Amino acid sequence: MNLTSSVRVAYETLRSLSSTSITTNYVMVGTVFQNPVRMILIHNPTNQNLLISYDGIDDNSFIAATSSRVLDYGSNMAEKAGLFEQPAYQGVWIKAENTLPTNGTVYVEVVYASQS
Repeated sequence: MNLTSSVRVAYETLRSLSSTSITTNYVMVGTVFQNPVRMILIHNPTNQNLLISYDGIDDNSFIAATSSRVLDYGSNMAEKAGLFEQPAYQGVWIKAENTLPTNGTVYVEVVYASQS
């Protein structure tokens, strides 16, 4: 059995956005992804519900106050299409669903596959 692999799990720098920076308009959490994303973890420990966008315009998802969301693209693979990933150079934008949060910081973790 060969236990070596040419693909390794790697992490981009943790992204965060303080509740004081969250508005009713989309604000990017950190910077765009530098690699194709296999997994995104979004943590919302704030006291308000938030909306998520991946283009800064459209409402794509919802995350409740004091909750987390895991998007594990890497667990899915299409036989003919190959890997399922979110493209590099996209990002995560958030905005308040209704009421602005008054405490907490939103965190975004990005996991990708590295050849080194």
